[in-house]
Amino acid sequence: MADWCSLPVDILGEILLNLDSAQDVVYFSAVCSSWHCVFSMFKTMWFSGIPLLMLPENTKENPNFFRKLFCPNKQKCYQLKLPQTFGARCWGSSCGWVITLDLNLELYLFNPLTTARLGLPPQPTMPNQIKTDIHMIRDCFVDKAIVFKADGGDNDYIVIAILGEYCSPVAYARTGDKTWSSIPASETYKSVVDVVQFGSQTLFLYQRGAVGCCDMSTMTVMEYLPPPQGILDNVGLSRLYLFDSFGDLIMVARHKMEVLNEDLDAVEGWDLDVCYRTIDFKVYKLNFGNKIWEEVNDLGDVALFVGNNASMAVDVSGTNNCKNNCIYFTDDEWQFWDGPTLYGGGHDLGIFNIANQDFEILYEGDDIRSNFCTAL
Repeated sequence: MADWCSLPVDILGEILLNLDSAQDVVYFSAVCSSWHCVFSMFKTMWFSGIPLLMLPENTKENPNFFRKLFCPNKQKCYQLKLPQTFGARCWGSSCGWVITLDLNLELYLFNPLTTARLGLPPQPTMPNQIKTDIHMIRDCFVDKAIVFKADGGDNDYIVIAILGEYCSPVAYARTGDKTWSSIPASETYKSVVDVVQFGSQTLFLYQRGAVGCCDMSTMTVMEYLPPPQGILDNVGLSRLYLFDSFGDLIMVARHKMEVLNEDLDAVEGWDLDVCYRTIDFKVYKLNFGNKIWEEVNDLGDVALFVGNNASMAVDVSGTNNCKNNCIYFTDDEWQFWDGPTLYGGGHDLGIFNIANQDFEILYEGDDIRSNFCTAL
C-alpha cells in the first residue's frame, strides 16, 4: 500500500494548489500531520479560481460566530467560525485577504481560510476625520478598500482606501505602517471610485469615467485618459469599475433603476422589499493605439466581478461553474443599507450575460441582507 504521508512536499503542494474548493483544502489539511504541514506552507498561495462569496453576519442564528461562505464551484455554502469579522465592515480582494474595519475603528487584513491577520493603521489616523458616532464611521467613512501586493516579503501589502462621500482624498498604508497617508485630490477630477494595478502602474478611476495614473513614489496623479464617450449620459444611479483583464484595460458602467416608495406598486415585476436594482451593464476596452474606449460585448473566456470589493477579472477556462463573458455583481449602494425595511442592502446581486443582456441568479438564499456590510 502506498505511503501517501511520505509524498514529497512539492508534489503535495501541487495537489493542494489544484484543489477547487475551500472544503477540499480544509479536508487536505486534516489528512495527517505531514499534509497539515504542507497546508501551512502553501495555504496563502491557494486560489479557488472563482472568488468565494462571504455572506453577511447573523449573530442571532449563529451565536458562535459562524459565517457562511458560498462556493460557486460546488454551489454549496460552508460555515467557518470567524469572530474576527463580526461587527466589522468588510471588503474582499484578489489577494485572498479581507479588509475589516470594526467598531473599535481598527483595520486588519484577515484571511478567512487560514485565520491569519495583519494589522493596519487605525481609522482615526486617516485624513479628513469627521465627528460622528462610531457606527457611522464604520459604515460610511471608507467606501471601498483595495489590496495590492508590495515588493517586500510574504506579508508586505499596500492597502488603498477610497474614502466616502464626505472625504475626497485617497488614503493608503503599507502593512507595518502606524498611520495612513493621503494622496491629494486632483484639481480636475475630484472623486476616485476604483483603483487597479495595471502592469507597473497604479490607475485611479474617477466618478465620471476619467482615468489617472498615480506615481506611488511621489503620490501624484499624472497622464489622464478621458472617459468613454457618453458613458453616464441620461442615467441615474450608477457605478464604474476598472480592471486589468489579462493585459486589456477594461471599464464597466453599471446602471441601476431607483424607484421611490410611492411608485413601487406601479413598476411591473418589482420586488416590494427593495427600491433599486441593477438593470444594465456597459463594457468598454481601451484601444491603446488611439487612446479611445471602445464598447465591447465579447470578453472571451473571462468573467468580471464587481461590487463593494476589488474589481476582478478571472480566466474561467478549466474553472467549474464559472460563466465566461459574464459579470458577477454584488450590492454596493451602501447609502441605502441602514435605511428602513423597504431599502435594506444586499439584494442587488446576480450574474449578467454580456452577449445576450440576460440576468441570472447567483445565490438564492434569504440571508443576504445587512444594514452595514452585505455579501462580498
